[in-house]
Amino acid sequence: MSNNVKWSELNADVLQSILERLSIINYLKARSVCKNWHVVCKQISSIQDKFPWIIIFPRRRPKSSTCQVFNPQEGKLYTLRNLGNDFSTHQCIATSGSWLLMLDLRSNLYVLNVFTRERIDLPPLESHQGRLQVNRLQNNTFTFMINQSSAPARNVLNRTKAVLWVDEKTKGYLVVWSIGLSYIMYTKNGIDFWREIPIKEGPENLHGCQDIVYKDNNLYILTGLNRIRILDCSQELPRALLDNVDDDPFRDDQRRRGKIGVTVSGEVLMVKNRLKQVFNILKMNSDGTSWDEVESLGEESWITDLGVTVPGVDGSRPNSIYYRDRSLYCGDLSVQVLEMILEVDKNGHARWFIPSLRELLCTDLLRSILENLNTKDFHRARTVCSSWYSVSTTCTRRLCPWRILLRKSSTLLYDPEQVKTIETEHPGTDFSNSCVVASCSNWLLIIDSYLDLYLLNVFTCERINLPSMKSLLFGQVITFNVRSSLTSSSTPACLWMNERTGDYVAAWSYKEHYLFLYKKGDATWRNHKGARCRSMAYKDNKLYVYTSDGYIKILDLSGDSVKEIVEGNPCPNHRFQFVSRPGEHVWRTKVAVTNSGEVLIVLSLRGLQEKRLFCIFKMNVESGNWERVDSLGGEVLIFGLGVTVRSPIKEIDGQGIKSDSICFIDYDLWPGADYFYHTRQIKSGIFDLATRTITWPKTSDPSVLKSFWFVPGYA
Repeated sequence: MSNNVKWSELNADVLQSILERLSIINYLKARSVCKNWHVVCKQISSIQDKFPWIIIFPRRRPKSSTCQVFNPQEGKLYTLRNLGNDFSTHQCIATSGSWLLMLDLRSNLYVLNVFTRERIDLPPLESHQGRLQVNRLQNNTFTFMINQSSAPARNVLNRTKAVLWVDEKTKGYLVVWSIGLSYIMYTKNGIDFWREIPIKEGPENLHGCQDIVYKDNNLYILTGLNRIRILDCSQELPRALLDNVDDDPFRDDQRRRGKIGVTVSGEVLMVKNRLKQVFNILKMNSDGTSWDEVESLGEESWITDLGVTVPGVDGSRPNSIYYRDRSLYCGDLSVQVLEMILEVDKNGHARWFIPSLRELLCTDLLRSILENLNTKDFHRARTVCSSWYSVSTTCTRRLCPWRILLRKSSTLLYDPEQVKTIETEHPGTDFSNSCVVASCSNWLLIIDSYLDLYLLNVFTCERINLPSMKSLLFGQVITFNVRSSLTSSSTPACLWMNERTGDYVAAWSYKEHYLFLYKKGDATWRNHKGARCRSMAYKDNKLYVYTSDGYIKILDLSGDSVKEIVEGNPCPNHRFQFVSRPGEHVWRTKVAVTNSGEVLIVLSLRGLQEKRLFCIFKMNVESGNWERVDSLGGEVLIFGLGVTVRSPIKEIDGQGIKSDSICFIDYDLWPGADYFYHTRQIKSGIFDLATRTITWPKTSDPSVLKSFWFVPGYA
């Protein structure tokens, strides 16, 4: 398969087939991978899973635009944002797939897709055509009047029942609403008003609407007298069917209220219960005239909020009722036990719903696609879900260093392969008063002049604050000059991040006396005394430290405590001593580790005729000597990171990035004439080991303060 294929521009039919198999959460993340994927996602019709989720509305408070969804199968809670102003004060009265029927504080109704944020505004209640009179008051509330009787909207809405149906592909919809005064009205796509449902017996004979269910163009109404009315909604006007059920199964037990449901095969069910007590399930007999008691739902589950049963597959429980009181429950009919699934805050609100879910993608096909995405799309795609990330770690991809250009509160990410610059805003981050001291994959380790350290994801802008360092410096008053003291060259540091699990390790050294280590989950920084650290590199749970007296120490960070590795250290007693050639003077010394685990010492120095250059030394295990080498074995070294990566063989677009080269920033070089000018830009360059020449990629934006190298996806 050609590496020149742009899989972000994959054939739409193939891409659609792939995306249709994602779960809804992962599908929504995939929408953000690239523009082409987003366009194809919008063309996909929904495929409903049969596993019920819970949607949770928080305490009613203004100016909140969030809610949460809970997947009981995974035990995971997801927060959904940007759902609209004052969303948490609105009331959800019905759902269809991922669509919600919402009633706001001004008694307006609208339909909202909770995942895609698509919104359908429904006609105002004043548009109603029928016997109901709707009068809006000055405070945006209503009074309803029918048959000379009136009631405030609040009293009516407390007894409201509604159903919603949305065609995921065409966005056609039907909304039926019982407003609590023995009156039912509806609206649907194509009409801009509410219309009374003309029932054969007349609305006044319904004696209220206890429950209402919609399935396969039929509307099932449970009246106040526990009787069933069935309406055919397939035509422009709903019409009453003759197979109504007048038998009241609860005539001897008026205290219990009923709910109705419709099975997968279209059979009508009714349940009467008191919470935490026995469920009595009744099913309409084959004649459609009376009810028979049933002891089991077979392999189906009844979602009472939706009024329908679903096959008990994919994690849902067969022969069960998913029930809502204030909290959410699942009742096992075989043992007549009601289990609480989620307790809801007394001021909150939650209900069951079934979002659109899709199957997982074939691993081999996914791997081939990920391997051929461009760098940006690859790193966004690997965050879609844990399975995509796992497959991405098995991909064979060449890694290419990117430049990150820092403005005051934003970054420019330059992709040399695509010759594109990606601008990302980072609100709350002041790059002019901070320094990037290390990076790993898409994450930066940043320290500011107040000794506050944090991790920052350059693509997602996610930020992880690390514990303050002030308490560990034993009361010393320390002032940092961000321009001089805090640079990636003068501050030894390293970072490792596992993007799938979120585990990370950060380390940095201050004035050689302190070596600070922090692993995710630690209460505070650890101070490893006596390290005398001048440079460090991290690989495979090991921290390689180059000491001030020229030795290499290896620290094992895999356990709860830090242990020095002695027997496994190939060069514990082999001090590095640089024997300079005529005219050579050392400026910086760094330790690095190759992909194969070989330890390198890299020098930045000044040569003859003031020429600035780099040289590399590797330990000869047989002789015990450090020997100068002229090649990186086809890899690229990131001088500030202490690692080498696989690289393109040929130079990329004249940028200088190719095999056997070193990426650096100008602070890494022997000082030039403008070194101490605080107003100058910090530039990035590439040193070619073969030709011993330097290439300076251009930076024409005067707002750029600093420039650094990072390798997306390297970990």
